[in-house]
Amino acid sequence: MTATVISHIYNEEYILPWWLEHHKKIFDHGIIIDYASTDRSLEIIKEICPTWEVVQSKNAEFNARLVDVEVLEYERRIEGWRICLNVTEFLVGDYSKFLVNTIRSTQHLIPTITFWDWNPEGELDRTKTLWDQKKQGIHYKTDFMARRARSLHNVKTMTYDVGRHFPAHNNEEMMIFHYANCIASKGMLDRRLQIQTKVPEHDRIRGWGSHHYHGPNGVMTVETLKELWSKDLPKVTDCSEDIIRYTKEPDETYSLDLGCGEYPKNPFKAKHLYGIDVRNDTKNKITKADLVIEPIPFIDNFFDYVTAHDFIEHIPRLMYSPNRRYPFVELMSEIWRVLKVGGKFYSKTPAFPHAAAFWDPTHVNIITEQTFPFYFDNEKMWAKEVYGFKGQFRIENQTWDGPHLLSTLVKC
Repeated sequence: MTATVISHIYNEEYILPWWLEHHKKIFDHGIIIDYASTDRSLEIIKEICPTWEVVQSKNAEFNARLVDVEVLEYERRIEGWRICLNVTEFLVGDYSKFLVNTIRSTQHLIPTITFWDWNPEGELDRTKTLWDQKKQGIHYKTDFMARRARSLHNVKTMTYDVGRHFPAHNNEEMMIFHYANCIASKGMLDRRLQIQTKVPEHDRIRGWGSHHYHGPNGVMTVETLKELWSKDLPKVTDCSEDIIRYTKEPDETYSLDLGCGEYPKNPFKAKHLYGIDVRNDTKNKITKADLVIEPIPFIDNFFDYVTAHDFIEHIPRLMYSPNRRYPFVELMSEIWRVLKVGGKFYSKTPAFPHAAAFWDPTHVNIITEQTFPFYFDNEKMWAKEVYGFKGQFRIENQTWDGPHLLSTLVKC
């Protein structure tokens, strides 16, 4: 099944090279709707994506409703997967598993991280991606309305509200990286300010696209843009981990070793290895966290593997601090959270009935052969019903190595 990206442009010669070079690797075809550009935009498209289709818009201005009507006209002419993106929006993530043949009408609503910077005198390196250079942004989990979801779909009868955004998402394995508010160079500033010249009076009366003409008498200036930009600055965070997650190559794997000590273990030979211990060691990618009382300090669905060698027996089953808590169950929920679907949790722990399970006075969590199958496996999951476990695992394997029980669980 083919995949097509659609966009509409007016004088986008500055950002187009990044956008085209990225999306030509994802999509079989592109349709660019041009609003009478007077710069080198059309030449750049011909140079980078010579087989893509460039059409002149029927509209003279960015009338929000008519823009969407025109996009839908092109969407309904084509087969397969389609998405309409602005040239400041970059589709990233594990899109290959979704761009597959299907006879069912399917829609993937993809959330957004909108990147934030103010350095209009700065420069951006053309040889690097934007996300290799700018990593601060507003995460959709912090403020979903900062930039709502886009639709990747194969629906012939699609309809859109004004702006083609959606108020919810249903797919977190892909992401939209949005750079319209990343004013990291004069080129980014100029392209941001010139859009207001294409916003018609019809839209201004209705308040549509006001982020393009915010200012006295409806004119956006450098000062009023910075004022608008500054209002959301408290929401901005470091999005480096999301960038790694959504842009890593398919053959790259990530593993996290819990209670790792000085040297994280890597039994699955992952390309990237991280550790958690009660001390910091940034050189060896060891993050400080006390997992008895703290969550795992990584984002959701990040790791291919999580491992625990002689560790989980130190995590209490029950605590009052001051209210009743189940730290071991909470940790299992956290492990499930940071694993990708299909990711593996490997545990090596001294277990009952061997004496080694009891020797150490800090062994407060005695594991048996029944602990994982009865409480965390997807067939029984007693921990979910009784103790609030939030995940779902499938037991792949359990074997003994002397007094140690070796367990491998797969995230469902």
